[in-house]
Amino acid sequence: MARIHLIFKRAVGPQLQDEAGVSEADGFTAIHASNRYFSLRTESNEADNCQITDDMDPKGYLRKAAGSTYIHTEENKVYYFEKCEDTGR
Repeated sequence: MARIHLIFKRAVGPQLQDEAGVSEADGFTAIHASNRYFSLRTESNEADNCQITDDMDPKGYLRKAAGSTYIHTEENKVYYFEKCEDTGR
């Protein structure tokens, strides 16, 4: 896990968190890993490509990390929602 984290850190740069995502769970070592932004380009249809916009990546870190290996698709989009309650006022 540490080796993979180091490879990704080289690709992304210093803005990647230093924490490698390892913890203990029920007496076992657990690895926390996720990839919300990318799919492998070789496993995705180029037509599914979604632009990484300046709003998403104002400093270009994600575009740099994607390089020619990864692709951002509709499936990789992350949506955030806010719950608002009408208090009747």
